[in-house]
Order: sequence, then structure tokens, then C-alpha cells
Amino acid sequence: MHLELSEEQFRRLVELVYLGNWMANAARDQSDRIVAYEELEQYILAHSRDFSAEDMVEYDEENDTYYVRQDVEDKLMRLVDEYEDESFWELLALRLAERDVMEEVGPVAAFTTTMHEKRWELADKYGEEFEKYGLRRLRVVEGSQRRKHKQEK
Repeated sequence: MHLELSEEQFRRLVELVYLGNWMANAARDQSDRIVAYEELEQYILAHSRDFSAEDMVEYDEENDTYYVRQDVEDKLMRLVDEYEDESFWELLALRLAERDVMEEVGPVAAFTTTMHEKRWELADKYGEEFEKYGLRRLRVVEGSQRRKHKQEK
């Protein structure tokens, strides 16, 4: 198979391959890394000269390894930071909502449609809270205090 790319398309491919490999491997131990992704990234980066993209990539002869240049990585990490920030708030709201639903209904084998709806409703409320106040009003309360407060209502 032969794939033709413009220089601009190749530059975007370098960015996407870097981001994909970073997402897949950044949190992994060296022994657990997905080598196939690293190899594909190396293959793509090795062709940077063919697409006039040497300004995006540097080669370390000692390690026989290509790297995305620091300025490119910095630009791409801003995208990662935006994604992580948005994901943090969404996951926090969803996990708190799941906890609240489980506290309300007790242990169950699987979520029902009603429970899913309640979870999303609560997640939306948490999302609004976090959007307005961030973490300022989020507190860890000892387990018995939360239950007592709930019973007093």
C-alpha cells in the first residue's frame, strides 16, 4: 500500500502519532509500554526529512531514536492539558454521582435505566457545581457524618 501525503498532512500526522503514543504509553511502566505504537512513531518520525518536517523532529544518534522537538511537544502538551482538565471534571462528577446512586439504592448487580438517568442527573448537578465553584466547596467528610446528615434531612 502506498499513501500519499502533502507536507502539511504529514506535519499533522506527526502531531497525531505523537499524541496517540503519548496517550497510550505515558502512564505505563517501561515494561508495559505498547511497543508497536512506539515503533510506528519512530517510523513516521524517520520520514520527516522526506516531507520537509525536520523542524519538528530531532534525531539522537547515540540512542538511534527520533524525538518530536521540544517546542512541538510543548504545543501538543497544551492540548493534553486541556483534555485532562476537562476529563478530570467530567470523571469527578460522574464518579460522585455513581457513588450517590449506589448509596441511595444499595448494592446491586447492574445499573437499571432509572439508575443511569439518576446518575446523569446528579453528574449534571455536580458539573454545574464544579463549573461555578471549582474545588472550593468540595470537602471530604468522614463516612458517618455524611450518613447522619442524610438521615437528618
